[in-house]
Amino acid sequence: MRHALLPAAIVLALSWAGVARAETATITMPGKYFDPPRSTVVAGDLVVFRNSDLVSHDVRFTGGLHDSGVLARFTSWSQQFDQPGAYPFVCTLHPFMSGNLDVVAATLTATPDGVLAG
Repeated sequence: MRHALLPAAIVLALSWAGVARAETATITMPGKYFDPPRSTVVAGDLVVFRNSDLVSHDVRFTGGLHDSGVLARFTSWSQQFDQPGAYPFVCTLHPFMSGNLDVVAATLTATPDGVLAG
């Protein structure tokens, strides 16, 4: 019985190793600025914009691609980014507040040692 469970356990372990999951990045507005002002995420990641300031802000991406609408104090807005590229953004309520989000393509690498044969 133990020998029959071993192959199933190996297959299950290998399937977990290959599962990709999105990460979450957070950009805050602790005052009238974005922190950090420049971030890099992998395509498919979720980005959370958190207004930690006492005044309202918004987040608008160049070209109207994404728009948070007004974010009241202590609220947040999240957006997933699936396409690689540069995404500049600004707070239209405070136009001097700006930032940039760089989305890079996900890459998978494997070493020859990681391949099972037979």
